[in-house]
Amino acid sequence: MEHLEYIHLSPICNTIRFCESLSLNGWLTPDDFVTPIQKGVGNVSDSLNLYIPGNTKTKNNPGAFTFKKPYSSAESIGRMNITTLDEFAESEGWFDNKPSIPMFKLDVEMFERQVIEGAQRLLNSHIIEFIAMELKPEHDELTKLKIVTILMEVGYSLYMHGIWYGPDTVVTKNYTSPIDLVKTYRRECIERMLCLDTTVYTKD
Repeated sequence: MEHLEYIHLSPICNTIRFCESLSLNGWLTPDDFVTPIQKGVGNVSDSLNLYIPGNTKTKNNPGAFTFKKPYSSAESIGRMNITTLDEFAESEGWFDNKPSIPMFKLDVEMFERQVIEGAQRLLNSHIIEFIAMELKPEHDELTKLKIVTILMEVGYSLYMHGIWYGPDTVVTKNYTSPIDLVKTYRRECIERMLCLDTTVYTKD
């Protein structure tokens, strides 16, 4: 790995934790091995309200800030500029340079559909090998279907799944239909983390 781009949205406490993690992993180097970018991502370029966690499960998780309003009376802690991953990739020259991106980790607290919608050109470029993301029980069926459909249509397939701490089970079934995949995992009443591999399906 030559370089890591890290787009994050967080209050100052998360920025401090991020820098501590870089130091512990020996990644605070003069050559800027890691470039933190404090900007949100979604399906449009805009400025959106940022909300604190909305339930007892996430209220003590400083990484659970979200653009998706958790409940009707939730108060915004401020606004943040957002862009799309397609626009970010274009600005970085990725579509021309074709860098190899071994892993893309998406953790955006119920905002996954918007981020995936704004990354369709990037996904279709096939420069990303693996995508790790969460599809939670709280995601409604149409949202899950939209996400899975976009990923499968550009050549990704479900490779591994697991609970919140990471994927630990290799998927042996070859899902050819997004509906089939979503219906299968609807029966699972636990949080899933999906690791999708672009090498299973290739473009002609």
